[in-house]
Amino acid sequence: RKLMKALEDLSVQYDHTVRNASGTIIQFEYGGDSLDPANMETDNKPMDFDRVLSQAISTCPPTADTLLSPSEFSELIEVKLKSPTVSHCSKNFMKTLREFLEEKLQFLNHQEESMQ
Repeated sequence: RKLMKALEDLSVQYDHTVRNASGTIIQFEYGGDSLDPANMETDNKPMDFDRVLSQAISTCPPTADTLLSPSEFSELIEVKLKSPTVSHCSKNFMKTLREFLEEKLQFLNHQEESMQ
């Protein structure tokens, strides 16, 4: 009961900090990673990859010098999915992530073919 009362006046601000009613910073970054669980889950999956991709594109828009060809994207997928950074992820999560990335790769291949 006391915990619930203590949590009632916490809120996430536009700068992604968690503050209490008096404006004191409780946490510099919501959740330590700024990921809002309410926006993450979809269709009983742990992450909404389309939403994460949209957010990444809106915060770091691609430029002409950062665009990858489909073959470069394919190589990058393989390198990143084999990196130690994601080695702790479950096989199911990795399978879902790979399927999502391969779907995006197919889209890129289709776009490239239609431009030729």
